[in-house]
Amino acid sequence: MNNHDLDTTTKSTDVTYDRIIITDGAGTGYAGEAGIFRFDTAYGLNQAMTEDVSDHYPVYAVFWTGHGGD
Repeated sequence: MNNHDLDTTTKSTDVTYDRIIITDGAGTGYAGEAGIFRFDTAYGLNQAMTEDVSDHYPVYAVFWTGHGGD
C-alpha cells in the first residue's frame, strides 16, 4: 500500500503521520494487506474517549509466516 492520503490521527487534523516502511528483501513475506486500525469505531468510543487512548491510530501490515523458507 502506498497511500499518503490516509488519516492516522484521532484529532481534527487529516494527516498521514504514521507509516510502515519495508526495505528491499524484507517485503518478500508481505501479504498485501495494510491499513489503519480505527479502534474508536471498533469499540464504539466517542471523541473524548478516543483521544484519551491516543492521538494516533495504530497502523498495521500483514505478513506471511512459514512462506518461502521462513
